[in-house]
Amino acid sequence: MGKNLDNDVAFTFIEDLKKKFLLTYDNNLIKNAFSYQLKDFSNEIKKLIISYGKNPISKIKLLQNSISKTHTILFENVQQLMERDTKLDLIAQKSNRLTETSDNFMKNIHEIKKRQKMKKYKMYGIICAFIFVVILFIYFKYS
Repeated sequence: MGKNLDNDVAFTFIEDLKKKFLLTYDNNLIKNAFSYQLKDFSNEIKKLIISYGKNPISKIKLLQNSISKTHTILFENVQQLMERDTKLDLIAQKSNRLTETSDNFMKNIHEIKKRQKMKKYKMYGIICAFIFVVILFIYFKYS
């Protein structure tokens, strides 16, 4: 790899190499293998050396990146929760106003119904009074 790479990059390389090796070959094959029987794995080693040579990232750096991404996601989630909370407060205020408005509307409807009934009763009273006056007029005129 390179002389300037730090120890954690080297250990990360070895650990990745081990993982690939164990994923590639069965445990029985590894235990019973003869010298140079698994030499086709050298291509995988070369690929891994090239990838680490171009981008030597240690596990610590990977963890730091992961923590940074998690922190960002957590921060965004908290912001979304706060926005939801304010939206819920607005919805609660609107529903309270709507309840008050509907209560006032119902009161107004009852008052209007009462007025209409009173108008109706007044009209019946006027008609009854008019009929009574007409009956009295006819009674006194022809009697």
